[in-house]
Amino acid sequence: MYIINLSVKNIRIIKDLHLSDTKRVNFILGQNAQGKSSILEAMYILATSKSNRTFKDKEFININEDICEIKANVKREKRPDCEIEIVIDKNHKKAFFIDNAKKTKIKDVIGELNCVIFSEEDIEMIKDEPQSRRNFMNLEISQMFPLYTEEYANYKRTLLQRNNTLKDIKNNIRPSYDILDILDLQLSIYGAKLLIRRKKFIEEIAPLSSEIYNIISDKVGDFSLKYSPNPNIDITDEISTQRALFEQISAKRETDLRLGTTNVGPHRDDLEIKINNLPVKNYGSQGEGKSAAFAIKMAEINIIKNITGEYPVVLLDDLMSELDYDRREKTMKIAGENCQIFITTTHLDKLDYNPEDTSIYYIKEGSLLK
Repeated sequence: MYIINLSVKNIRIIKDLHLSDTKRVNFILGQNAQGKSSILEAMYILATSKSNRTFKDKEFININEDICEIKANVKREKRPDCEIEIVIDKNHKKAFFIDNAKKTKIKDVIGELNCVIFSEEDIEMIKDEPQSRRNFMNLEISQMFPLYTEEYANYKRTLLQRNNTLKDIKNNIRPSYDILDILDLQLSIYGAKLLIRRKKFIEEIAPLSSEIYNIISDKVGDFSLKYSPNPNIDITDEISTQRALFEQISAKRETDLRLGTTNVGPHRDDLEIKINNLPVKNYGSQGEGKSAAFAIKMAEINIIKNITGEYPVVLLDDLMSELDYDRREKTMKIAGENCQIFITTTHLDKLDYNPEDTSIYYIKEGSLLK
């Protein structure tokens, strides 16, 4: 899978930028705060409909504009080539187009382009709050299983309704336990789907992550990645998982009513990331955190290939400052053997590359230099 050309309008400081003549390896060079990362962010938004840098759409739309547009022509091996376009405004409205045909659902667009991104935000994910690791699972699973986007939206909507109902009952505004009974059942149905998807994804990515960590760190057998579901139940088939989740939600109802919020469910999941059986978020060094984050992200490449039949586009944001020379070389080998790569950097820093297979773009103040 290759991005042939890219058009970005009104993303952060970028007003109107076009990348053409892309090749297998693409360097985007410039000083800090010139818009390099915003180019990769735009590609990731095109792949997932979400930014890798913020939860709020209005934060990546140019401050002086109301609408942003991202468009790319994508060359694919297993499916016909296509043109993908997303238009987003500050009122959170999104319009999706495939070959100029408007699509009404996000799931009809996600998966048309697959991207794996490695950035500072991924490093922070290792030691950040559980919400960051849940966001990681949500975004990556949605690329491989577009229906997951709809399943997650159903769960979030039901969770919000349940929390509002709990607050109403607590405050004697609308003490309707019948509604709560219905919402408990719906939450368990939608929640079970998320638990099953997440468990399968982590079980597939964990051994690959361990292998890659051993390669880039020159260590063996000390890295582990484990799904930590909430509640801690046996996740097997969908019906059994629904039943177990419903029982746990019901058991916590009195606590939920007292606190006015739902305390059980996949909205409280986490990932256990360990080195030498110790949590990286508590005991890992900065270097170990970087290697752990990189190993997890690079493992996605093969997972996406196994599921979709195609290698994703790899986005490496400021690779030079985040990894030492040896790890950079290993990174280029792991990511670059089969994938198209876009790398942002302030300088090439002695990285080996083939000029015939490489494009270099220079960016300043959100614009490409001629």
